[in-house]
Amino acid sequence: MNIVEEVERRIGGLPIGDPVAMRAYARRLQAEADSIAQRAQGVTGTVEGARYESPAASRLKIGAAETESRLLNAVSRLQGLADSVLRAASSVEAEQDSWRSEFDRLARDLEKDL
Repeated sequence: MNIVEEVERRIGGLPIGDPVAMRAYARRLQAEADSIAQRAQGVTGTVEGARYESPAASRLKIGAAETESRLLNAVSRLQGLADSVLRAASSVEAEQDSWRSEFDRLARDLEKDL
């Protein structure tokens, strides 16, 4: 058994995860949230700018406000998800850094014993 195999036998394999890819995914989620937020803010403003009044206009305004609210709720959920993914990426990165440090320390110790 070589040193790498012995170290991995003792401490296990590198923790699973790709922090770089996770951060890229979080950026995509945030960009999507930003895009939806920008579009949502225009929904009510566009309808409010209408220059007519009627029961249908009132229903349209109410519908636009409800749509904007649902979109902004989705934005909030996407932003929360992006934050969670960023926290998970940092956690995975810290676990991997710790594993690498332990791997290097143990490999040095085993090399001394040879």
